[in-house]
Amino acid sequence: LYNNQIGDSGTYEIVASLKHNSTLTDLGLSNCPICTLGTDFLSTRRLDFCEMPYDELVWPPPSLCADGRDAIYSFLEAVQEKCIPLARSRAMFVGAGGSGKTTL
Repeated sequence: LYNNQIGDSGTYEIVASLKHNSTLTDLGLSNCPICTLGTDFLSTRRLDFCEMPYDELVWPPPSLCADGRDAIYSFLEAVQEKCIPLARSRAMFVGAGGSGKTTL
């Protein structure tokens, strides 16, 4: 996959497919325009070699990426542990005028 135009969404698809592939040991994405890594990147931990433009990443933070792959894995594991699903819903407040609905 060297020198392909695989961006962030392509990386997500590749990493997601690694969950079902136990024979791949090396992954080279060094010249691909990848800017972010999500927690799905944790599935690459079992790879012997995973080359990508770590110095061009925006997320995880570049200062962390400079410490290498193990630091990225530790960061993403912490993110995964602390994440909770975001739930949003709409609410309608009904009441008499001047009762303070707007200030809620």
